[in-house]
Amino acid sequence: MSDAEYHQLGRIQSVAVAALGHLGVEDLLVELLDRVCELLQVGTATVLLIDSSRQELVVTAARGLEATVLQGIRVPMGKGFAGRIAAEKQPVIIDRVDDTNVLYSILREHGICSLLGVPLLISGTVIGVLHVGSVVPRRFTDDEVRLLQTVADWVAVATQSRRAEVERTASAVLQRSLLPARLPVMPGLEFAARYIPAEHGGVGGDWYDVFTLPSGWLCIVIGDVVGRGLSAADVMGRLRSTLRACAFLGGDPAEVLGRVDQQVQHFEPEMMATVLLAMFEPSFERLHLSSAGHPPPVLALPDQQATLLDVLSDHPVGVPGGLGRRTTTITVPPGALLCFYTDGLVESRDTLLDVGLERLCASVEAGPVESVCRNVMAQLVGEDLPGDDVAVLIMRRQDSGKNGPLVPDPSVAGAIRLDEDTLTRYLRVLGEDHPETLRSAHNLAVGLRALGEHEQARQLHEDTLTRRRRVLGENHPDTLRSANNLANNLSALGVHDQARELHEDTLTRRRRVLGNDHPHALLSANNLAADLSALGEHEQARQLNEDTLTRYRRLLGDDHPSTLLSANNLAADLRALGEHEQARQLEEWIKSRYRS
Repeated sequence: MSDAEYHQLGRIQSVAVAALGHLGVEDLLVELLDRVCELLQVGTATVLLIDSSRQELVVTAARGLEATVLQGIRVPMGKGFAGRIAAEKQPVIIDRVDDTNVLYSILREHGICSLLGVPLLISGTVIGVLHVGSVVPRRFTDDEVRLLQTVADWVAVATQSRRAEVERTASAVLQRSLLPARLPVMPGLEFAARYIPAEHGGVGGDWYDVFTLPSGWLCIVIGDVVGRGLSAADVMGRLRSTLRACAFLGGDPAEVLGRVDQQVQHFEPEMMATVLLAMFEPSFERLHLSSAGHPPPVLALPDQQATLLDVLSDHPVGVPGGLGRRTTTITVPPGALLCFYTDGLVESRDTLLDVGLERLCASVEAGPVESVCRNVMAQLVGEDLPGDDVAVLIMRRQDSGKNGPLVPDPSVAGAIRLDEDTLTRYLRVLGEDHPETLRSAHNLAVGLRALGEHEQARQLHEDTLTRRRRVLGENHPDTLRSANNLANNLSALGVHDQARELHEDTLTRRRRVLGNDHPHALLSANNLAADLSALGEHEQARQLNEDTLTRYRRLLGDDHPSTLLSANNLAADLRALGEHEQARQLEEWIKSRYRS
């Protein structure tokens, strides 16, 4: 190898090292291909990377054949010039390009006469192909083959390293966006949660979720998708949405997980996950649980040692041929605490599962949820990052056991502080107009409103709305959500005329974009009717509530909570208008639906 070639190789290596910190995969490859063309004095250079899900090579970067990138050309493994290189994991030389040795005519159309290609290998596994082409007939020498393979090895390492970093970042952002921004504030219950990614390999498929159903039942979910990285986080997001949709249809936890399993086995046959679904009755006195192969929660009662719940465990989601799913029902007395977790908390290379479970039970007590959560993490995770992802969700039923008015508790204040810190970091790192920054500002404003800090929430919602209008446009769903929340803040502050104007505009836009029957449009109609009533415009409020009630009854049925709430609002307007008999009849109808 000549001194000039050594010099060029050094430049390629320096470009690869320098670019790793700031360039995306495609930009990094383009930089390297420029150097490859100079080194081998060729007219084209192309990198194809393997799409493992489809066993195809995808043209990712090119010099001299840029159209192949724009056209999204894919090459099946084992087919054509590049497919043969990937399948055989050996260099391939074509002295004269013709229809018999290349798959796509674009190579001939660009006047390429000769080709040399080598595999991109990482520890013997092919991740792609690098090939170069000459627009004049040429015989590539053995030295040139070795030279290109040396370049390919550096390209492979640089590409894999950058792809891994991009994937870790993307999967972390995806997982953060799918975990609850804030645990719900439920009168009579306290929540705390933690999520810690693994030390190596980025995030995985661990997740937790807490949400209410129209029936008033509360769902608590914790799960673990098999796999790691962006694909696991992506699968987790789909599974989370599937579970929510299946729960919305009703039924006990076993029925819900059965529906989830059917959908997963049909649409995601390669997915597997453990899931624990717990459903609280509206009184919070009884909890119904179903486990799809997930570790059982820990139960701690006041002045008693914590124990593992004896929950019937069935096959994981996505495993075919399992028996029917079962539900376990327990009584949850006031003061009781439940700890839900994923296996990364209790099992590792150095800790047997039984030992980890014993340590977890010893760390849990029926106390304040944030304090218990901190103790669990300190005792079982400590100061070192775990070898596997860890998700922990802790719930305690308050001692009073009463479902009284919504009051702030320490866990809410802690969530507010966390949101404030997150927003500060996003402002510094991402800037004021970044979608993640605006989403964080929105979450903080919602939390401030939950604490009764309506004026601070109003200011934050106003700023977020202004920025979203500028960045996303006035009709974007996130913009309309900000407008709706700002209007609600104004209503809470008694500024009903401004709230009315904003609710009217939001309702008009949602109807135009989403349709009159969309849940968000109906919610805006309810909010506007409330402002009209507060301003004494009961006739307009009545007309709007009548229309909304008609739509709710048609779409959701007579017994849906939204239908009954809308009917109750209409009855209040009828009484304000002096139409007491109609109001009485409507109120009797509402009572009959509740009794049924």
